[in-house]
Amino acid sequence: MKTANQHIGKGVKVAIIGGGPAGLSAAIELGRLPFVDWHLYEQKPTISEIGTGITLQRNTWILLEKLGASRHLRTSDIFRPADGHDNQYRNGLTGEVVKQTHPPVITPHQSPYRVHRGKLQRALLREVLMGFVL
Repeated sequence: MKTANQHIGKGVKVAIIGGGPAGLSAAIELGRLPFVDWHLYEQKPTISEIGTGITLQRNTWILLEKLGASRHLRTSDIFRPADGHDNQYRNGLTGEVVKQTHPPVITPHQSPYRVHRGKLQRALLREVLMGFVL
């Protein structure tokens, strides 16, 4: 699949390889620059929402807010353990929890959360399609 922005034929030409979270984020940000002519290349015929869970840290949340994609993530799309821990260290032989860490008190919506990669991709793709794809 090949996707292009609205600024075809103007200024700097950029090839974005891959429609994963990084490629879609690049398309959103580059689409805001009037002098960038970008093309996103994805091996599959369509950008699909596949993958496993990933953890979104505070800086990732800040970036998602700036890109506008955070508004497309529903409360049901994200997961955080009830006790609020962000990391667990376990004994590799027994599985026993050796240490658990809790993040410092920060804005709740910017706390570390786990999200399915496909749901993150969907949120980013919606933002690309809303303004930057012909």
